[in-house]
Amino acid sequence: MKLIHPNEMNQQTPKVQVTRTVLPRAEFCRDCNKEFVLKSDEILKYQNKKMELPKRCRVCRRLTIIEDKLMELKKLLCKHTAKFDEYGKPQLHPKSPERNLGATSDGESGMAGS
Repeated sequence: MKLIHPNEMNQQTPKVQVTRTVLPRAEFCRDCNKEFVLKSDEILKYQNKKMELPKRCRVCRRLTIIEDKLMELKKLLCKHTAKFDEYGKPQLHPKSPERNLGATSDGESGMAGS
């Protein structure tokens, strides 16, 4: 009988891919309290990435992402203190270069026929 060194043993043994079977899981959404099902492939995806399983249903997760993006936009708008008219168009600051693009030095419009 031939003795095999442990380093040689790892090289000789064929690699076998182990598949884990995970059953779908029913959970209750943290936000809307509705029951939702986590499919087995979703559970495996979260486990492989070493992430915690979701506590919200798919709709509430997407709403949370949208709300976060809206908050970022609101902060951006507040930072620039934009004001809007009754039609929803932003009102530019009176000293803004965009507002005075067509004006000449004597205050008249630079556009012909005006």
